[in-house]
Amino acid sequence: MNAHVMRILLICVATAFGFYLCYRLAFPFMSSLTAALVLSIMLLPMHRKLEGLARHANLAASISGNGGALGVSFFWMELRGQSQVAGS
Repeated sequence: MNAHVMRILLICVATAFGFYLCYRLAFPFMSSLTAALVLSIMLLPMHRKLEGLARHANLAASISGNGGALGVSFFWMELRGQSQVAGS
């Protein structure tokens, strides 16, 4: 084998090892990444409607992001049964 072929082989092996390390680092977060992907797909129609109503794209993004976060938070609290108002 000549030096050029060895260099290409070494680069391929190093790239494969890099992809493996990235997989190992991302694996614990796969469930969270999947949930984020599903939520972003579900909330996209609401965001597009807000973009049409709002004059600024940043305002629509802020409303969509905060509304989605609040919606998920309230849903999670209801799911866990912790939505009782304190002191009542």
